[in-house]
Amino acid sequence: MKTSKNSKISKSSRRDFLKLMLTASVFSASYPHILLGKEEGDILEKKDKILGYFHIELDKYPQLYEVWGSVRLAVEGIDPREHYPKIFITKVPYDEFGKEYVSVSEACSHEGNPLEDLNLETHLFECVKGHGSLFLADGKPFWGEALRIRRPLVSYKVNYFGGNVLNVEIDALITDYYKEAETLSYLRQNLPNPCSDSAIIEFGVEKPANVKILIYSIKGKLLFELYNNFTSEGNHSISVDMTSLPSGVYLYKMFINNEPIHTKKLTKI
Repeated sequence: MKTSKNSKISKSSRRDFLKLMLTASVFSASYPHILLGKEEGDILEKKDKILGYFHIELDKYPQLYEVWGSVRLAVEGIDPREHYPKIFITKVPYDEFGKEYVSVSEACSHEGNPLEDLNLETHLFECVKGHGSLFLADGKPFWGEALRIRRPLVSYKVNYFGGNVLNVEIDALITDYYKEAETLSYLRQNLPNPCSDSAIIEFGVEKPANVKILIYSIKGKLLFELYNNFTSEGNHSISVDMTSLPSGVYLYKMFINNEPIHTKKLTKI
């Protein structure tokens, strides 16, 4: 497997590719939800996950200086098949929670309905559109169906060591879920995954076009060209040789007529 001289992607394209994966819009927690700012995270690898590591400056979001103050993050790139893309960050009393900040999904763990804003009198999240389950600020079920099935909200790790910045880790990042749902072109997860010496990748195109599939390091560095051909419409599969790659996590990306379309994660063992 060799890198083609004609398959180089510009530095700006790689930068845009990473930004697309890691963009979060920060909104006020209380209705109406006002856009407060946008944040771009770093990419981190942790075991078999791709993490978005967001640095939230408290001076930009003074709500988070006050106990029970909260904001919502709408994260572009998070996989909605695994996580809900809207997330709360809330400052909580340390003596009650053993930490200063918590972050949880906005989706009720019972049926996935969006939660209402944190009630500033009860300090609980309520699933009004579902069966009325109540949750503590850290996502533990307090009352209702979620408590009956003992299912907490999805939570996210917040690192805060004092000062002006807290860091939030959000996993299961992808770039292509919505695009893939809206087009007949697709890129499938490699089989097997994890893989060792070789893997099969299936893809499809809506109409004849030039298709490229490139593989990147977890940091976005272009490594190899897996496929580059004018391709007929319909379903296709390729066998790729992975022997030259060390064990680790990689990203492979599909381009149609040089436009980036879909991205998947590949694990080599």
